[in-house]
Order: sequence, then C-alpha cells, then structure tokens
Amino acid sequence: MQQEFEACGFDPSHCNEAWRVAWRVHAEELLLGRLTADTVGHYIEFEGRKHLDAALAQGRGVVLVYPHAGNVMLMIGLLAHSGYRYVQFAARGLAPDEVASANPETFGHNRWREAVRRVREADEDRVPAEYVTHPRALIRALGENAVVGIAYDGRLGSRFEPVPYLGRTALLSTGPWKLADRTRAVLLPAFNLCPVDGPNRCIIGPAAEGRDGALDWLEERLRQHPGHYGLWMTHCRERRGVDDHPLFSDYAPDDRWKKWETKRASMG
Repeated sequence: MQQEFEACGFDPSHCNEAWRVAWRVHAEELLLGRLTADTVGHYIEFEGRKHLDAALAQGRGVVLVYPHAGNVMLMIGLLAHSGYRYVQFAARGLAPDEVASANPETFGHNRWREAVRRVREADEDRVPAEYVTHPRALIRALGENAVVGIAYDGRLGSRFEPVPYLGRTALLSTGPWKLADRTRAVLLPAFNLCPVDGPNRCIIGPAAEGRDGALDWLEERLRQHPGHYGLWMTHCRERRGVDDHPLFSDYAPDDRWKKWETKRASMG
C-alpha cells in the first residue's frame, strides 16, 4: 500500500487513513441486509442528489460511475432504498474454476470462502437492487430510465484502454463510457466519502462529458481523500499477474497489457 501511494505521488502516511476506512467499511457492510428505507440514512446520506434527479428527469437513464473507494455497498443500499430503480454491474460468486486453479493462493476455492460468499450474497439480495453482468440487461434497464452503477476501475470487462490516471497509466474498461454514449444515458460520477465522524456521504457530481470529464471530477476527490483508495490499489497490485489488464501498467509482471495499447493505436 505504501508503494502504491508513493507511485501516485501521495504521502505514504495515508496508509493509516486507508486502514481506518477499510475497518469502518467492513464493519458497516455487516448491516447491509438489515437496512431499510427508514434506517439507511443513519449510515449514509446523499450529497448532490439534485444531479441524479435532474438526470433521471431526462428519461434516458443514468450511468453512475464510481471508484472502489469508501462504502460502495452502502451506496447501493442508499440508492435502492430511496425509491430509485438501481441496477449494479457486478461479478458475483467465486472466481471461475480455471482462474482459481491457476491462482490457488489468491482465488483457491475452499468451504470457508464458499460459506462466506453465500452469506454475503444473501445479505446483498435483501437490498432491492438488481445485479447483472450482461450488457443487454444494462441497455434494457437504461431504456427504462434506471440507474446503472458501474465501478470504472473494476477488472470485469472485455475491452480495456490505457489512460492517464492519478499520475500513472491505468487500464480502465471502455464499457461505462461506451454504454452511456450508445444509449445517450446521462453519465454521472459518484464518490463515497467515509468521514471520521457521522454517516458516510454518497457525493454525486454533475453530468460529465464522456470519460475525461468524469475522471477529472473523480480524480479530484481521490486526491482530496487518497486514503479511501489505499485498499483497492493494494488489492489490485496483489492480483496484478492474474490477467492481461492490471489496474496500473507500471507493475505489470509481463507485456500482455500492451495488447490494449496496440489496439488503441490501431483504432486511431
């Protein structure tokens, strides 16, 4: 984690803040399946909700993009319990057998992991949100004016692109931006703040013009609160050898990631 902060130009002392945020997030996630419309506001509040309502008023749906920072699961609970139709793009379950067998220390299946995953997903299913992985389901939901949530820094996806991010080169999925462009849905950035005191805050920014506009707004929040990103950057660094699209190219264990650079160049 210290190396990740330093690579982004952040003071490594943010490690302390990262562990504080991680501890709080993991503790509060245990409440997820017990939250209701009456109680979710005790743990997380909106900031900038007007941007979401204005976007939905256009009737084309919203692609809500956010980083793995702060309490993402509480954000899902807040949106779903606040009267919005919320559809989450997410990979659920354990890693596929071929991935688990190739990376036993990281993804190996055992009864403890299987039991924890069952309990976690049962809690998630108590939240009135939808979890999907197929692009057609996302397009259909946007056509019905739903809010579709996508973590733009997730490793799920079929196409990636190297882009400047936090002073480095990151491999980010092209999916969120192409989905918004194809469907003419409004692209909104969101950041989940986990303060020292008081409830979490789901901060929703104004409508963004494409990927660059969204990332500019999001990077500003990450630079203000780098400790919120420490655990995710560490998680991705530890799994950098699993596929051909590690989060940051500077720690890639081989040259497989360069195929995305080649594809971008061939497309002009």
